[in-house]
Amino acid sequence: FLLSTGEIVQVLPEPETVLLNKKKKFWKSIALTRLARTRYEAAGFYIPGRTDNVMICGGYLVRDRFDLEDPVSLCETIDLSASAPVWRDAAPMNFPRGDSNAVLLPDGKVLIVGGGEAHRYDSPNLRPEMYDPETGIWTLMAPETFGRMYHSTAVLLPDGRVLSAGQDDDSADGRVSGAWGEVFSPPYLFTGKRPAIRTAPAEAGYGAEIEIKVTTSKKISKVVLIGLSAVTHSTNVGQRYVPLEFDRTRQSKLSVSIVKNANLAPPGYYMLFAVNDKGVPSVAKMIHIS
Repeated sequence: FLLSTGEIVQVLPEPETVLLNKKKKFWKSIALTRLARTRYEAAGFYIPGRTDNVMICGGYLVRDRFDLEDPVSLCETIDLSASAPVWRDAAPMNFPRGDSNAVLLPDGKVLIVGGGEAHRYDSPNLRPEMYDPETGIWTLMAPETFGRMYHSTAVLLPDGRVLSAGQDDDSADGRVSGAWGEVFSPPYLFTGKRPAIRTAPAEAGYGAEIEIKVTTSKKISKVVLIGLSAVTHSTNVGQRYVPLEFDRTRQSKLSVSIVKNANLAPPGYYMLFAVNDKGVPSVAKMIHIS
């Protein structure tokens, strides 16, 4: 994970958390996970809205490289902006999961999708669960049709839904299919009318002030960037969640400040969401930050 300082941290699969100093070009050990065990295919993600805070959940404990124990439900967090970072226990998931995927949502919550409760191709868990960083509570969501485990993917779509797809092996009982995708609609799509971004620039620089036109500005509570995704082996570090400061200039217009620090939003394409006071997101506009 890229930190706001420009340093890079590796949090798994080894129990040692190591930091790459970009100037001195060496790795330094800074912390040890609570389990102090190597574990594969845990879901790792930036905690939305908390700069340099990372969370890891689940994963298979490792006896040796090709001998895996059943996964765990344990979650841990670390604040990498602290002078002496320490891993701390967080609320565990409802189920143990290996090979699950974490998806950052525009309302600031995190959806954990798929995974199995045994080794890679066994006992798929069909119940996604949603984590609320504000309350620390996990909530079970509607089940998938197919299991999604080893080499599966899950990504946020511009309309606020989540695409869950793939797996490299089909099961004989039909509970897993690498050939079919499924789309999940989060609860925020069922809580009232959606706001809309009518106009937004296609490109913006760091520190720029941009103007976006929305259906009604007085109900907008958040404007966020979410990076486009590329996910493998439960790892997706491109989907960072970047809250933006904004002012209401007119009834239907917002003046939005792009972050100045490129480490918070590395150059590339992002989905720009406006979220209302009920947590309902707009359909995203694509914007290139450079």
